[in-house]
This record gives sequence, C-alpha cells and structure tokens, in this order.
Amino acid sequence: MNNSIAITQPENITNEQSEALALHQRILVNANMAVACWTETCKDLKRMRDAKLYTALGFESFSAYTEQALGIKERQAYTYIQTLEKLGSEFLKQNADIGITKLSLLTAVPVMERQELVDNNDIAGMSVAEVKKLVAENDGRGEQISLLNEKIEGLIEESDEKQKDIDYAEQRIAELEKELEQERNKPTVTEVREIEVSKITDEEIAEIKAKAEDDIRREFEAEKKELKKQMSEEKKKAVEKYKQQLADLDTEKREILERAAELEKRLAVTSSPETVKFTFYFDSLQNDYSKLFESLSKIKTENPEVAAKYSDALSKYMQMMSAKL
Repeated sequence: MNNSIAITQPENITNEQSEALALHQRILVNANMAVACWTETCKDLKRMRDAKLYTALGFESFSAYTEQALGIKERQAYTYIQTLEKLGSEFLKQNADIGITKLSLLTAVPVMERQELVDNNDIAGMSVAEVKKLVAENDGRGEQISLLNEKIEGLIEESDEKQKDIDYAEQRIAELEKELEQERNKPTVTEVREIEVSKITDEEIAEIKAKAEDDIRREFEAEKKELKKQMSEEKKKAVEKYKQQLADLDTEKREILERAAELEKRLAVTSSPETVKFTFYFDSLQNDYSKLFESLSKIKTENPEVAAKYSDALSKYMQMMSAKL
C-alpha cells in the first residue's frame, strides 16, 4: 500500500472513529508485513534452491521439496525466484500489490523502461492479458526505435567515409603544390641540360625555363581545378543525400509514433482489441504499399530489367495473398 493517504485523528474522537482508526492501523501493518513476507519468501526459495538445502530435509530434488513440502508446483516456485533475480528485492517491495504473475511479465521489459512503464500505467488494476499486451507493444516500439538508430548510425558512418575522400583530395592538392615548388627551385629543366650550353644565351635559357614552368603550372592548375571540382560535387552530393536520408528517417519515425498514438487512442475507446489491431495493420499495409510502388517506379528508371523481376515477384505474391483471402 505504497500510495495510501495519511489519516489524521480528530480532536473529539468518538468510539466508532477510535475503532475505525485502530482497524485502519492494523490493516496497514498487516499489509506491510505481507509485502515483506512475500519478498522474503522469494529470497528464501532462491537460497533453498541455490544451496540445495532441501537435501538436508530428506528431499532428492527441489521439485520434490516444493510439491510435497510447500504444496506448490516447481514452475510456480521458479516464477518467484526468477522474478526476484530479474527485478530485485527493492522493486518487488515497492510493487508487491501488482501480484507475482504480472510482475513476472515485467521481467521482459528492459530495466531502463520498466519503472516508467509502471509509473505510466495502472498495472495493478489491469488484467494479466492487458499487461501481456502492454509489454508486447513496448517491445515493438523499442525494436522500431532501435532500427531507426541503426539507420542513423549507418548514415553517419557513410558521411565519415565521404569526409575521408575529401581529406584525401585536399592532401593530393597539397602534394601537387609541393611538387610545383620543387620544380621551381631546380637550377635548370631537362630540356636545358640537353642543349649545348656554349651555343645558347642567358636569355634563351631563361625563356626555356619560363616555358617549362608555364607548362608545369598549367598542368598543375588544370589537375587542381579538376580535383576541386570533383571534391565539391562529391561533397555536395554526399551532404544532400545525408540530409535527405535523415529527413526520410525523421518522417518515418514521426509516422511510427503517430501510428502508435493512434493505436493507443483506439484501444482506449473500443472493446475489440483485435478490430483495432486489424485496422492499424491495414493502414500500415496501405502506407507501405504506396512506398513500395514509389520505389519500384524509381527502379524502373534506373534499371528496367531489375524492375521487371521485382514487378513479377510482387505480382505473384499478391496473387498468392488473394488466393488465401
């Protein structure tokens, strides 16, 4: 009774009020004792099993001990033990009013999400079937978010690879600039060494050197310009693609959250969960079909042969589904 309200004692108390207050205090004490005993029972069952102390009582197995000495099935005893192991004694004490069956279902919920699930839902007031459904829906949303996070990480890795290509291009430009500087510092060029020095003038030597440097400079500038152009185009494409993919992911994530919210609203106002589930899945199927045909249309533009194979496979699948219906 963790959420009980404190009751103050009136100044002029009647006999009936005195009896009611005493009875109320006994109820609280007994309830707290029941919670403590229930948690300790889980601990003691675990100790009896782990240390095999049941053999000291003349039982050959833990199953024989639970069924003969305690009057419960071994599976029920293991439900108590596993619930304690996975949830911890503190969680059991705080949520003892939920009951062992529903607490055992909560062991499937990740630790970081478990308390939030309990805080946001009246687990104690729900049926076992409703708790099972709530846990299943929580697992489904967790998987969808995990997939979205994996896609985002993949896009980030792809962006890092593009950045490496850009860094390499910039490094190559720096190397070419260094090579040009080295050429400029050479005393003569190859063509000058092949000419008889005694037959040329200083002006002719300077002209040959200038021409060679101009040729090297033009070649270098052309290569540098081309590298910068390629680098700029690749970087722009990579950034645009990354932005588009992130936008698509945001849209997809928003759609998933909207669907989940719509499903929760429908579940709150209908008495037929299966009807809500069918409507939700049918809406999702229609949305996915629209995206599927949009993707197929793009494939037809890029590779008609592959698109024809996909179209044939999709047609066969739809015929098979139609036959089942």
